[in-house]
Amino acid sequence: TCNAHSGMIQPLFIGENRLEIQNKQLAQDVHSFICYCLSSNPYIEESPSTGCILNETHCQLAFMYDAVVSAMNHPDPFNPYMGLFNFRSIKALSTTDASLDVVTPRPRAPPVGPYSEFSDIPSRHDYSSHEVHYPRFLYLLPQKIFKYTLSSRSFSEMLPKYISTNFETPDICHAGHIHYDGYGLVPYCRTNDIPLTVMGRGKILNNFYDLSQLSRKKIRETLNYADGIFCVSESLARIANNITEAPKATVLPNGANPSRYPTDNEAAIRRELGIDQETTLIMFCG
Repeated sequence: TCNAHSGMIQPLFIGENRLEIQNKQLAQDVHSFICYCLSSNPYIEESPSTGCILNETHCQLAFMYDAVVSAMNHPDPFNPYMGLFNFRSIKALSTTDASLDVVTPRPRAPPVGPYSEFSDIPSRHDYSSHEVHYPRFLYLLPQKIFKYTLSSRSFSEMLPKYISTNFETPDICHAGHIHYDGYGLVPYCRTNDIPLTVMGRGKILNNFYDLSQLSRKKIRETLNYADGIFCVSESLARIANNITEAPKATVLPNGANPSRYPTDNEAAIRRELGIDQETTLIMFCG
């Protein structure tokens, strides 16, 4: 394992099967980093098709590490469909030999009125694949005024203390989002000299230059500190690399299983929907 903040990483993957399975995005993220950290190890053999493969006798070395993952967008018992993309990525990572501690911070709930149901969210919940901790922080409305000010400060003060109190020091931290998760993990990683990887998602990156100066400062600080930034598209990676002092974004497209999207029944579907076989269709899903 490695626990030193080492700068830029390279997109390497361990094992061909890692590229074939749906929802392996986060698993690839962390394994890429571990493989990079071990890239100077003499037990690693190069492979044109996979980037690198560990010798069989040392195969477990890259998988035996502890990771803390913060993902504010993640299901909870009362919001089962929130952040399913994070849930599936973490579930995929849990199938490896990595030891995971998962944190999904939730706003402190008012005693009555709107959002009071947040008080019913337990402090922990076991999803069988992984257990999630739900610490609280001060989340103020309207979001436009407080997201990058008081709410952000509350989150970044709470998260390092919670991790230090409840978990052993990990080998690596991963943020499901740049803000709040990444920004909240930076002080913890800096204090403990731990590498950090961050998922760079569309909303923050696409709107970066329209945000306030304070918001841009916090996002830039997070991205500059991170060892790796993972984006689902080339366009998002270009934006991230324009923000950081040195390019460090890696494109990891969202996983999909082609067998779930058969294309051999196109003619039948067109007939069923009454669409001419020669008509051009433009489809969007997202």
